[in-house]
Amino acid sequence: MVYVRQLDSAAEYLAATHLLRISLLEATNHMSCIACTDPSAAWFVLADSGNCPVSAYAVLSRARGVLLSPFMTPNEASALARYLRTLSLPMPGTVRGLPESVAGFAVNMPHDITREAWLYRLDRVKLPANAVAGTLTVATDTHAAQLRAWYKLFKRECFDETLDDVVASALVQRGLWRKALYVWIADGVVVGFGGVAPPMTTDAMTVYMLGPIFIAPDARGHGFSKGLTAAISATLLDTCPTPQASITLYADVKNPAANAAYKAVGFLPIERDVTCALRREP
Repeated sequence: MVYVRQLDSAAEYLAATHLLRISLLEATNHMSCIACTDPSAAWFVLADSGNCPVSAYAVLSRARGVLLSPFMTPNEASALARYLRTLSLPMPGTVRGLPESVAGFAVNMPHDITREAWLYRLDRVKLPANAVAGTLTVATDTHAAQLRAWYKLFKRECFDETLDDVVASALVQRGLWRKALYVWIADGVVVGFGGVAPPMTTDAMTVYMLGPIFIAPDARGHGFSKGLTAAISATLLDTCPTPQASITLYADVKNPAANAAYKAVGFLPIERDVTCALRREP
C-alpha cells in the first residue's frame, strides 16, 4: 500500500522533503528550482502510510509535466499515476525521472520515450587541453535581442519545441535581472551564451545547475562550449557563498559532442534520466 498526499504549497514540499533532498541535492535541484519559479505547480509526497516518513515525492508543472524524485520505486510511481487520475488537475503530457520510475508511472498508458539525458556533476575544473579563444562576461541588456533568438533556437534544436517571443523574453529578462546569463566573446564577437538556474543553498553547500549552454551554429567546432562551461564553473566556485559548491548540468545522451565537451572540462556523469511523452488513450 502506497499513501499519496497532495501538499498545499511549495514551502510545505520543501519542509516535508528536506531530509530526503539534503542527501541528493544535485539530483533534486531541478525540482527545487520549480518550487522557486512556478507558483502554479502541484506537489505530492508518498509514504507507506499516513503516519510513515516520506519516501518519495513529485511535482506536476504545467510547463514540465510530472517530475519524479530520485529512487522512487516503480510501485510508488504507479500509485502516483493512479492518484493523479482521481484529481481535477489536467493530466500531464510528459513524465521525467529515473528509467525504472518512469516505467512504473507509464505502465498502463500509451507512451514514448522522447529524451534520455545524463546528469553531470563537476569533479574539478579542467582547462581545455588546447587553448580556447574568448572571454566570459556577464550578459547585459545590450545582449537581450541576441539571447532571445538563441533561446528559441536552443529549444528547437534540443527539444524540438517552439518558444514564443513572450516566453523567450521573460526567460532572458529573469536571467539578466539575476545576473545569471553569461556570454562568450571571441575576437570581439558574441558566439554563445550560458545560463545558471537559481541556486539551492544549505548551510554548507550551494548547488548550481548550468543551462542552457549554447554556441551559435556558425561558431561551433572551435571548443567554445568547453571554454564557456569551464569559465562559468570557475566563476561560480570563486563566488560561492558557502564552504562547498556542487555544479551540475544535463546533457542529451544522443549528443556526443556535448557529452565529450563536459567531460573534457571536468564533469562526471552521476545519473541517467528519461523523459516520456504520455499519449491519450484512444
